[in-house]
Amino acid sequence: MADRQMKKLTFGFVGCGTISTAIVRGLCRQRAGAGPAAPTAGDESNVVEWPLRVSQRNEVKTAALLAEFGPGKVVICATNDEVATGCDVVVIGLTPKVALAILPTLKLRSDQLILNLVSTVTNERVRELVGIPDITVVKSVPLPPVALHAGVSVLYPRHPEMVALFEVLGKVICVDTEDHLRVLQAGSGMMGPFYKTVLTMQEWMKAQGIADADAAVFAGGFYQCVSADSAEQTSGEGLAHLIAEQTPGGLNEEAIRRHSEAGCYDGERAALDATLARLTKAAL
Repeated sequence: MADRQMKKLTFGFVGCGTISTAIVRGLCRQRAGAGPAAPTAGDESNVVEWPLRVSQRNEVKTAALLAEFGPGKVVICATNDEVATGCDVVVIGLTPKVALAILPTLKLRSDQLILNLVSTVTNERVRELVGIPDITVVKSVPLPPVALHAGVSVLYPRHPEMVALFEVLGKVICVDTEDHLRVLQAGSGMMGPFYKTVLTMQEWMKAQGIADADAAVFAGGFYQCVSADSAEQTSGEGLAHLIAEQTPGGLNEEAIRRHSEAGCYDGERAALDATLARLTKAAL
């Protein structure tokens, strides 16, 4: 986190999809195991000025946020303009097609900051769409676990207050170019295959006679605990060591070999290549 004093900012969310609601929940919640008097993650960040303003694009989700956290933390706005004109940071959490239609209609100011969550719309394109060439735009790629303070978010460019915001929601990686952001964004596309891997184990165990719930708890818990080791690594060498320390001739070494022979790891590289190519081609 930067050494300079963090500035308190008001936040408005245009769009109330999965990622936007995950950010809101993460900011409004206390950390797991914290006592009743503990601050919320948003308070810990030292940059959030309550309440968060959320557009009513999804009435079910906005109603759930209001019921969970109350008007002191979340205010539901009837229009996008009501969100945008009343905040310092405008969070754009829309699909690309919807963003292209809505961004030109927003009445923004050059002293505001846009947090761009739109998957394929570049920061420069956002400036063009809102018609303010010098407005600050920061692109971010968060994942749903930010709701549990366990996310890893990518930012471009680095911005002290946005780093402080996402640091309380998990880990933060700042990159130097939007091309590099897309590389890490391609990695985020492996969330679905990971869940499919967990489900495959669960289904296999169930087919061997294990109760459905027991198989689900084991599969999810197993991948959670073994991924904790990899989450602590800060180099490829560290990750490679986790593989190298598997017992020679043991069960894990055999599983690695069988996955390699089946082309599983080549398939993952191919999926990453294809995802990056799609993101690059779709960049607006």
